[in-house]
Amino acid sequence: MNMDARSGATSVVKSRIGLAAGLCAAAFSIIVARLVEVMVFGASLAVTADADAARQPMRADFVDRNGVLVARDLPVSDLYATPAAFWDTDEARAGVD
Repeated sequence: MNMDARSGATSVVKSRIGLAAGLCAAAFSIIVARLVEVMVFGASLAVTADADAARQPMRADFVDRNGVLVARDLPVSDLYATPAAFWDTDEARAGVD
């Protein structure tokens, strides 16, 4: 093998490595851009997702092949409070009793 063949093979390897590095950098840039988008605009998307979930109809009952009820979709309402959000926790607690 002469020197010209080696230098040609080396340049091909270097160009392939450069192409792979460029593709990895592009993929990383897309992921970073998506993460930034979710961090900046994510709260508005979560609100619309919750509203869509509230409007969905109940699912049908899940039965086995003999018609015996296995599972049922039950509507549930959740209620929670963050204690740090209240200025006067004693007053808030008095409203519960």
